[in-house]
Formats: sequence, structure tokens, C-alpha cells
Amino acid sequence: MNCSLCKYSGLTPSRVQKIGKTPMRRLQALLVLVSLFAALSVSRSVTAAEKRATPPTKAELVGTWVGLSQGASYFYRCQLAEDGKGVLVSVYLKEKAHVWNIDQWTQEGWRIRIKLTPASQRASSVSAIAGEVVLGALDQIKLTVTGDNWKQVATLTSEKELDERARLAKEASEATAHVEK
Repeated sequence: MNCSLCKYSGLTPSRVQKIGKTPMRRLQALLVLVSLFAALSVSRSVTAAEKRATPPTKAELVGTWVGLSQGASYFYRCQLAEDGKGVLVSVYLKEKAHVWNIDQWTQEGWRIRIKLTPASQRASSVSAIAGEVVLGALDQIKLTVTGDNWKQVATLTSEKELDERARLAKEASEATAHVEK
């Protein structure tokens, strides 16, 4: 009898055969083997969980990111340029846009820091702005914008990625014959 779990349990094939002669011994042997299997599975899971995803590079963050604040009252569009500069725009409902120049944006691991100055009269004073990259089916930036007496959190997604998905959905819906126009 060749037992692949014997090497982990310290049992020899002949010992496994002797143990298996009575029903109670068989049950005990089965429980030992199940316990060993469970222990090996857990140790493999912990090893996989210890591996962390790699933070994005600065080049992967360069581009335009769009999204809504919690509650969807503000729309944000954030352009991050390679040179560490850019533009941030927010629009409350259907009012005129608030525009800021991004004087500098930096990335450290999963975090993004943004220094900006108002570029429009409507741009309110912002005391701090920071982001955190969230990986998933779509990479996203969870942006926290803080003013003198307010704070907003917005989830931004790559505009390029959203445009591509919207194009695919539009093509599919237009190709469907039974949709009323």
C-alpha cells in the first residue's frame, strides 16, 4: 500500500494497515488523516495570503480618472500628468465647475498625495487632498478631499477604461433588434 500522506503523518504503510483492522481504529485513522490534510491546507492558504499585491507604478496612475462622491452629488475629474502636475475638476449637480491646478502629485506605495491651488473663482479652499489606490476588476482611486469645514470621499475610475466599457455596452445594445429607439 502506497500512502502519500504517510510521509506527513509519520505512519508507515504497514502501520496504516494494522490501524485499519477495527472500525474504531479506522475512524481514528481517518480523523488523523483529515486533520493532517486540513493542517496542510491551512498552511498553504496562509502562505498565499501573506503574498501581497504590488502597488501600481506612477506610470500606471498617469491619465484621467473620473467618478462620483458618496451620495453622487459631486462629479470629479482628475488628470494626473507624468510631470507630477495636473488638473482637478468638481461639479456639484449641474452647477458650474470648480477647477484646481495640481501643482504636484506624488505616490508612495498605495497612497497618493496631491497639492493644488484654485484655478477658478468657484473653487473653494481645499486644505488637504489624498487618495488611496484600490485594486479590483477596475483599478480605482478613493479620493478624500478636505476643506475648511467639510470632507468628501469620491471613488474615481480610469476614464479610458470606463469609455471602453461604455462603448462595448452601447454597441451591444444597438445590435439588439428588439430594443425600442
